[in-house]
Amino acid sequence: VSVYYYLKIIVAMFMKESTEAPMVSRLGFGTVLVAFVGVVVILSMGLFPQPIMTFFSENALKIF
Repeated sequence: VSVYYYLKIIVAMFMKESTEAPMVSRLGFGTVLVAFVGVVVILSMGLFPQPIMTFFSENALKIF
């Protein structure tokens, strides 16, 4: 019974043409900057985890 409802959503999403004009949105400078900084941080933590882990472990020992 639930397959009917799930397939109805998929048909509405992918198989019916939209009657509205597509929305075009522009990304602001702040949004691009935040995304870029996030990507750089994630890549640096993945490629060079040892300096970051050393920094946090040394500072955690100072707190406790």
